Amino acid sequence: MNCKLSTFMLVVLGALAISTPASAQWAVEVNLGARLDRIADVYGINKSPLDTRDSSTTRDFTELYEVAGITGVRTHDTGVDLSKTYLGGGGSNCALAQINSGGACGLPWCNDWVLAGTCPNRAASYDFTEADRRVQAIIDGDFEVYLRVGESFEGVNSTSDLAELADVASNFTRHYFNDFATVAPFSRTPVFVEFWNEPDGAFWSGTDTDLAWVYSTTHGVLANRPIALNRRGGLGGLGFTQTGVTDGSMRSYLNAIGPNRHRFLSSHFYLVIGGPGRSTRVEDHRFNEFLTYMDAMQKQWDALGWDAAMPPLHLTEWNISHGDVQQDNCDSGNCPFDAPINGAFASAILTWLQYYDVERAHFYDGYLPDMGMFWYDGNRSEYRVTPAAWAFHLHSDLVGRGLEDVSIGVKLVMMDPITAGKQGTPVTALASGGSDGVVVILTNLGNKPETVELALRNSPGGGTRWVE
Repeated sequence: MNCKLSTFMLVVLGALAISTPASAQWAVEVNLGARLDRIADVYGINKSPLDTRDSSTTRDFTELYEVAGITGVRTHDTGVDLSKTYLGGGGSNCALAQINSGGACGLPWCNDWVLAGTCPNRAASYDFTEADRRVQAIIDGDFEVYLRVGESFEGVNSTSDLAELADVASNFTRHYFNDFATVAPFSRTPVFVEFWNEPDGAFWSGTDTDLAWVYSTTHGVLANRPIALNRRGGLGGLGFTQTGVTDGSMRSYLNAIGPNRHRFLSSHFYLVIGGPGRSTRVEDHRFNEFLTYMDAMQKQWDALGWDAAMPPLHLTEWNISHGDVQQDNCDSGNCPFDAPINGAFASAILTWLQYYDVERAHFYDGYLPDMGMFWYDGNRSEYRVTPAAWAFHLHSDLVGRGLEDVSIGVKLVMMDPITAGKQGTPVTALASGGSDGVVVILTNLGNKPETVELALRNSPGGGTRWVE
C-alpha cells in the first residue's frame, strides 16, 4: 500500500507511555503494507435516541449519539415490542393496559400472554404509533436500524398461543420493511433482524422447543416475502446470556431450531464488577474473561456437530454490570460507570471485537441512569457523558475523518494478540489506514502503567520506523 502518511494519529487510553525498544515492556508493530479486513461496524448502541420514559418530557439524544460516533441502534428496551403493538394481546392474565404500564403485569413479568385471537394478520389488530416514533428517530438520526423482535424488560415472556405469536412476530417485522400495515413508508429499513432477547435468562419462561418453533416459523414466513431483509442482512438471534453460552443452554435452543436458519448468532457480555469476592474496580479484573467467553461461543457451535461454519457473531449487549453496585451509588457521585478506566474498558472491547471478526455490536445502553453512555441528571439538570462515550468517539476515527479507504486499510499486527490476551496482557492495539493516513489506538486496561514500543513497518521511506 502506498501510504503517504499525510495524516498520522495516535490515540492512547489508560496509563501508557511510548518508549524506546530497549526499555519498553510491550512491542506494538503496525505493518502499513498489510491490508487485512474492513474495520467492522461495531459502534452500535441500545435504545432509540428518543427518550420518552418520562411521560411529561421527551429528550432527544441524537446529537450525543452522533458526536460519540454511534452508527447503529438496537431497538431493545425502548418500547418497540410485540406486546405493545399488537392490540389482540390482551388476555385474562395480561391485559393490554398492564403491558403498556411497563411491568405491572406479573412480578415483574407476564408469564402467560393470552393472545386474544383477534386476527393477527389484519393491520387493524395493531397500533404501531409509539413504536414507529422511536424507530423513525433512529432513521432521522441516520443510524442503522437493528430491529429486535420480541420483548423488553418486564414485558411478556411466554404464551401457549405459539401460532399466533409467530404471526405477530412475522407481521411486526414485515411492518418495518413496508410490507404490512404501512401508513407512511420508512425511508430506511433494518439490515438485521434479531429474534428475541435472552431466552436463556428471564425473557422466556416457556420451553426451548416452543420458542424454537416460533423462530423457525417466523423465519419461513419472512424468507418468502419480497423484502430487503432477504437481500442484505438477515434473521438471527437469540441474544444469549453469558451463562447460556457457557452452560450449554444456547446449544439447546440452536439444536431445536436446526441448521441453516441463522444468518448470525447474537449474545451478550457483561464484565461483572462487585458482588461476592469480586473487586468493584474494572482494572482489577483479567480481561481474558472476555476472550474466554468469545471462545465459548465457537465451542458451543462446534458441539452441535453440524457441517457448517459458525455464522457471524453479533454482540448485541455489552458493558460492565452492576454486581452489588446500585443506582444510589451513582446518584451520590460514587458511580463506577463514571470511572475513567471504563473508557479503557470500552476501547479494549472495541479492539477485540475486530480481532474476533464480530459483525455488529451494541453497547448497553444509551441513557439508562448508571449504565448509560449518556444520561440526564435531574438533580443537576444536566446531561452526563461517561468515559465509554469518549472511547467510541476516538474509535470512530478508524472509519472516518474523511479518509476514504481507512476502513479497508490495516489492522494492528501485535505478536499473536489472541494468545497474548488470554495470558492477561493488559495492552490492546488496533490500527487502520488508507492512502491518506493512519490511525493507531493503544489501550491499557491494567492496574499499573505500561511502556510500549511502537514501530511502523513498510512506511513510505521503507523499512521500519520507530515512533518515539
